[in-house]
Amino acid sequence: MTRFANGRFVAEELLWAAVSGLVALAIAIVALGVDVADLGRRWSIGGADQVLHYGIFTSALHTFPFLPNDQLGFPKAQNLFFAPLFDPWSAVAVWASGAVLPDGIWALNLYNLGSFLAVGFTSYAFFRALRLRRVTAVVFGVLFATVPYHFVQLGYGHPFLSNYWAVPLIGILVLMVAGERTDPFAGWVGRASSRRMRFWRRVVPLVVLVPAVALTQSYYFVFGVLLVGGVWFVSVLVALLGAGAGAGGGGWRARARALVWPSIATGSLVLLVGLQLAILSLNFGDRYEKYFGARSFTDSEGYGGKLIDLLLPSLQSGIPPLASLSEEYHSASTLIPDAETAATAVVASVAIVLSFVIIVLRLFGSRAPAEGAKGLALVVQDARIGVLLTAFLGAFLFFITAGLGTVLSFFGSPEIRAWSRMSIVVSMLALGVLAIVIERLASRRRSLLVVLAIVSVVAVFDQVPRIAPTVPLTPVTDAALRDFTAAAAGSLGPGCGVVQLPLKGFPETGPIGLMGDYDEILPSVVSPRGADALRWSYGAVIGTASSDYWKAASTMPGAFASATFESGACAIMVDTFAYSDSPGGWEPFVEAVGMDPSAPALISVGGRYLLFEWGR
Repeated sequence: MTRFANGRFVAEELLWAAVSGLVALAIAIVALGVDVADLGRRWSIGGADQVLHYGIFTSALHTFPFLPNDQLGFPKAQNLFFAPLFDPWSAVAVWASGAVLPDGIWALNLYNLGSFLAVGFTSYAFFRALRLRRVTAVVFGVLFATVPYHFVQLGYGHPFLSNYWAVPLIGILVLMVAGERTDPFAGWVGRASSRRMRFWRRVVPLVVLVPAVALTQSYYFVFGVLLVGGVWFVSVLVALLGAGAGAGGGGWRARARALVWPSIATGSLVLLVGLQLAILSLNFGDRYEKYFGARSFTDSEGYGGKLIDLLLPSLQSGIPPLASLSEEYHSASTLIPDAETAATAVVASVAIVLSFVIIVLRLFGSRAPAEGAKGLALVVQDARIGVLLTAFLGAFLFFITAGLGTVLSFFGSPEIRAWSRMSIVVSMLALGVLAIVIERLASRRRSLLVVLAIVSVVAVFDQVPRIAPTVPLTPVTDAALRDFTAAAAGSLGPGCGVVQLPLKGFPETGPIGLMGDYDEILPSVVSPRGADALRWSYGAVIGTASSDYWKAASTMPGAFASATFESGACAIMVDTFAYSDSPGGWEPFVEAVGMDPSAPALISVGGRYLLFEWGR
């Protein structure tokens, strides 16, 4: 990885990274059983959270996600700036796709599939940054991109978490801040012909990697700050304690100079993340209450990870005895039932065990390999493995329930609570250790290919066969709602404001009757876009002045009538599923605005949705 100035080398690396991503994408398509028709249908897996993301992806096609969208939250607007749902990179990608995609359903479905391509691409880069051979990087890159965690998060309805493309880049930053011996760009920098060239070769990787990590999904940029910062802190301690002073002829000044660029990398990451958080905390005269204000440190304990869950193969494993073992544990265990499963791949489980074994060997073995040492002794003292294990141990301590994650939540902020999601970082670092061990012990190409073939076969049998039955997409057409909203748009005209009953807050305000938490966003998802678009009352973010417009009207028909007339709305839409416990509970609100509840202008097939128009 020292030939970055060679254009052909860079092109070849990009090509192999693309191969890794495309293979991961192909495996995902096969594993999920996706066909072309499914791309235009709403995947019902993921429940309410999936519905939410179809809604915000639809919104993003119309308006950049951090700006007010007046098609939702009528008569005000929805502003996702006040609900940290999109990360900046995803926001840009989805918003830009609006020029070519027909609707938010296509956008989210392609985003979900594209995440395998993206993770496969960056995973290859991480394993190459470990100075592994291309074939090893491809095998492990594809393996990491298709671990069960990816499919499980997709099944939870968490597209931004399933798209963990930034996690491998965190790994590269960790290698950089650990020092020259593991920095994948050190050789390239060292071969620069001038001081100025060396400077720019230091800067370019930071300009690419730091914003990539800092502006990704909030869990992952927090993980990045913690791990990069942790490895940097260990490096500083080593320098202060004078460890390795004799290595490379370095005294205190040399060690201090060696910390300059790692400190710049760490500091720039912390600074950019802090700047982003500072900007996102601004209220702009609209927000008066934080979205996550009700969370506490106890949530971190309830959503932490368990060692046995990390070590056991996933419930999605295609190897029956291993899947049965996991099912036996999960069906019997009652400890922290709300925590997300680690969903570890079999190869990753082996890698995690191996990592713990090497940690023990490093603790109780010699600090440096004896002269002429070979095999395992040399592997244990490999500098790359040392850095990976430092980050691995830190990640594990945050992952485990009542661990460092809870400490941070108690003394700092409780907004990050699902520390079990650190499992994907633990798996990646452990896979890096395993890949290095394999290349060290199987140094000949033929033996390496045999071992990689075995790893690939195990991964395929473990990670592919049971995805479709355990993570069923179950696409639906929403035909009745599509026909209903199309008829409504044709009857009401462009820009009409539709008041939706029941009046409901957004997001995370829970289901009402048989109506799901985010079902009221579905009309905006399936209704016509562009000039014929209607405006919907649902969607203004709670804790903002925009959301308060309907607050007093949600339970009092008289106040509802006043607010409706003042808003300039031209129709009322009723979701009768919300009134399953009190049929007719919506009628006083319709009567209050002078309409006959028994004479809706439109009724959807099946009778779930009703539309009342002024003058009809």
